[in-house]
Amino acid sequence: MGKNYNLINSGEIAPYLAKFTNHNKDVERLLVVALGNALKKHAPAIRKVERLPPDAPDWLVKKWDDGKVWHEFFPRNDIRLPGRVAIVSRWLRDCLANKEDWLSKTDPKGRPTKLLKIGSLQQAYNMVEKYEQQVQSSNAPALRADISGKDVETVEQLTDDICVVQLLSEKALDREGRYLGHCVGCGKYDKGLHEKKYSFYSFRDKKNRPLMTLQVDYLSKRFIQCRTAGNKRAHGALLDHLNTFAQQMRISPSTTICDQYLYKDNMFLSEYYSLDDMEEISGSLFYSYPNRRISLAKTLHIAGTLGICGYPFKTISLPRKLYIAKNFVLSSNAFLKSIPKVMEVKGDFEIYYCDKIEKFTIPRLHSGKFSVSHCRGLRFVNGEALDMQTIFFEGCPLLERVPERMSADYVSFVGCDALQALPESLHSKNGLRLMHCGNVRELPDDMVIKGPITTEYGVFQTVDAFRKAFEAQKAGGERYWFMPLKKSSLFLVCLSLPRRNSTASTVPIGLRMRRSTHIFCSVSLSTRSSSFRVPDF
Repeated sequence: MGKNYNLINSGEIAPYLAKFTNHNKDVERLLVVALGNALKKHAPAIRKVERLPPDAPDWLVKKWDDGKVWHEFFPRNDIRLPGRVAIVSRWLRDCLANKEDWLSKTDPKGRPTKLLKIGSLQQAYNMVEKYEQQVQSSNAPALRADISGKDVETVEQLTDDICVVQLLSEKALDREGRYLGHCVGCGKYDKGLHEKKYSFYSFRDKKNRPLMTLQVDYLSKRFIQCRTAGNKRAHGALLDHLNTFAQQMRISPSTTICDQYLYKDNMFLSEYYSLDDMEEISGSLFYSYPNRRISLAKTLHIAGTLGICGYPFKTISLPRKLYIAKNFVLSSNAFLKSIPKVMEVKGDFEIYYCDKIEKFTIPRLHSGKFSVSHCRGLRFVNGEALDMQTIFFEGCPLLERVPERMSADYVSFVGCDALQALPESLHSKNGLRLMHCGNVRELPDDMVIKGPITTEYGVFQTVDAFRKAFEAQKAGGERYWFMPLKKSSLFLVCLSLPRRNSTASTVPIGLRMRRSTHIFCSVSLSTRSSSFRVPDF
């Protein structure tokens, strides 16, 4: 059932759940009943509170020294949580629309007894999966109502058994979504269909049963996404049919990391592929949410981007020598412990949510963005100098060491609690962000910041003002020098951070690369669901 935590902000759970209900009060009420208590025990979204918050309420101040261990609900710790909550929310919305019988069986407070039995997210998913199976079996005959030329139109006969039809109406989208168990038919895509922003295709067998749904940009014919039953990815024979259709229709490859499939010079790997003898790849290599392992050559040259995204990387290891002409993106890897010692990247270097990596040495980098975010086990980033367009270290609470010299257009340190000293030489053309780094005890002598210096309570406009306030607090014995700055005459209150600098690196890579793309939300429990990985919120 999960461990009980002493939460200091349990009241934030209900507003968080309300974000997933599209202002539907009935769904919001049911969602709070279903998941309100479950999220209080959901360990991935809970973090320990190490020190008393400066804005703590009176009741917490009185109980802080009682010996209890306090925690807070912090949903950003679990990147899969938004997708999971969205799945349960959609299930409740469908149940309300269908007037399910169990909704009328309530306790004296009007709460459905079925939802009161939910003690964890897994129990909620079990209910969703059972509902999905019932809906899929009951809606199989509904496809016969498709009217050729009005709802659907056959565009390609791939084989004797497989054809591709284009979905032309809202009803066609609804039937497709109900049959395959994803949300192409929940109304989210109706506007894009009518405005001719997107085209939708359905791969069907000889009995007119949907096997897979494809979304394509209407004007550019750019591949956006493709999902099979239960919102799963295409694989095996279906992947072959997808590649054939894409080539015949001249659909261009997507640049989105989680939906790049295998054709032309770009490679997508979801099952096991042995590339031991392939030392050069003329395009990009994207490895996303695999079922099995991958075997790579010891030395690998990639002419495009290397993107690795997903949780089940228990057996993957990167090449000993790795050369990348564009970008390196490593995201949401729970098992990978190191990156190659011999490595060259000419574009962006980005690592997100890789908790097992404790240390690495800065590879040979040329330009672009350097970002290390939410790597909770990372302690040491070794190297003498780091000169990039932007530099971000965020959500790395154990980080102790960073390169000695840093130079960039913008530098950000956020949530690096163990960091005691900034680089010996720190140059930034557009500003510095230093937030939740309360153990920093020294400022470098060679510190040239031409833009504003942002702390969690405000912004200093000059380095001299920042240094003077810092030294004054240090002389006064204050450990957390930034907390009393509200009273400083040198302090300029400014609670809002620059959006263009604060947004880009604080979300997972899948979300950043898909801001304009809605993902077929699944009602499946499959951990490969795109809703789990790339919530569009």
